[in-house]
Amino acid sequence: MRKMRWILAGALVAVALMGCDDDGGSSASADQGVGGMGGAGGEGGMGGAGGTGGVGGMGGEGGTGGIALPAPMPLAGSWRLTVKLVDVGNLLVPFQLDVEVDEGARLLSRVVLKPADAAGAVGEPIAEITDVAVDLDGTFTFGIEGAVLPGAFSPTGSDVVMDMTFAAGTQRGAEDAFCGTVQGEVVTLMLPIAMSTFGASPWDTGLAPSSCDDDGPAMFPRIEAPSCPALMAGDNTLPSAELMRQVRIFAPDFAEGETYPLIMLWHGFGSSVENILMYSAMADFVAERGFILAVPSSTEGSGVEWASLTADDSVDAAYFDDLVTCLSSAFPVDPNRIHVTGFSAGGLWSGWLTVFRSEIIASVAAFSPGLIPPFTAPAEAVPFLGAWGGEADVAYDQDFNLLTPRLLGQLANAGHLAVGCDHGQGHDWQPAWTPWVLDFLLDHPKGLAEEPYAAGLPMAFPDFCNIVAAE
Repeated sequence: MRKMRWILAGALVAVALMGCDDDGGSSASADQGVGGMGGAGGEGGMGGAGGTGGVGGMGGEGGTGGIALPAPMPLAGSWRLTVKLVDVGNLLVPFQLDVEVDEGARLLSRVVLKPADAAGAVGEPIAEITDVAVDLDGTFTFGIEGAVLPGAFSPTGSDVVMDMTFAAGTQRGAEDAFCGTVQGEVVTLMLPIAMSTFGASPWDTGLAPSSCDDDGPAMFPRIEAPSCPALMAGDNTLPSAELMRQVRIFAPDFAEGETYPLIMLWHGFGSSVENILMYSAMADFVAERGFILAVPSSTEGSGVEWASLTADDSVDAAYFDDLVTCLSSAFPVDPNRIHVTGFSAGGLWSGWLTVFRSEIIASVAAFSPGLIPPFTAPAEAVPFLGAWGGEADVAYDQDFNLLTPRLLGQLANAGHLAVGCDHGQGHDWQPAWTPWVLDFLLDHPKGLAEEPYAAGLPMAFPDFCNIVAAE
């Protein structure tokens, strides 16, 4: 597989605190013009732009302005630097940045980038740059090529190769932080990076901002049932989080007064509704097994197909919630029999939904699943079947032979039924496997008094499937 190559071209925003009054606003007086002596500073504040004839500067209480001072430089020492890949599902990538400074020459004489994690562990250097010039306005630029983010610090557990170019500006609050934007492309996945951000603060502060605003993750609206469109079997459009989302629906013949299971089938990276239906042949079983099948289509800007990379709210989280609301409004869905399945990126999304939508989902069975955000025990028990293809199950340099067993073990240790199926066929889902996937899902509605597989897996399951024991 190709290695992931990240090009992050940053244009950092300088946040000037010069000229601020006690309320954070400008203290420049109204008669301060361009050129000339600086206007008087506010009481306890800083003067603004100069009056006619000179260059604006800083004034003390009742003082006059002088020559504008150069923007401050980053302090020497270690910094926490967090890149927030807004374009890739708000994925946060932490680093330690060690900086040596030559203030007289306005140089960052040495910059060393190290991988880090949320717990504060730091890895070996992955890049080193020397003699980075800092302009008078505080901007500076440095580039990194071929830096390898080790699997131990990668969200997926696999190595990631990066090329990065940072065009940086001065800190907000002088020496205490700096921040800006990130642009470029995740080349392996062909994902452009156009809206991403980053921030940095001294290491001993314990936390770095991820943008200049640092407003936290965005929250997206949900549809109320009365506002749902009239969904029907076939291709449908659902307005969700201000996007027009596509979903294909299959339904059996309904008996009056009966409710039915709902299964959501999520496709993989670079794939489609048509492809996942071909791999799984799941639509062929709708009439025979009596369930409603919804096959959503992804949208741009959701990360690696679905927004499974962080615990943040997202357009895809909103889409799932809206699908549950609107499918339940349009069809006789049993709320205790809402199930999830998927493949590859759809498997990662199935893992995300298991953890963060456990109050809705009855059970999950996915091929090449995993979980990218830190594991949090689901609020409610969700029986989970994960199937993967052994050592050959690698896609886009991401190792599902690591991702799937790791999630299965976490769920088993948290008290959930976890079934692992190592089929040894690589990154694949074959139609012949779908019947026992459906058995697992439909055998596990919410609210069971007893686990039907407590004595072992049914005979219909292949020999490569086993119940995972808690450690």
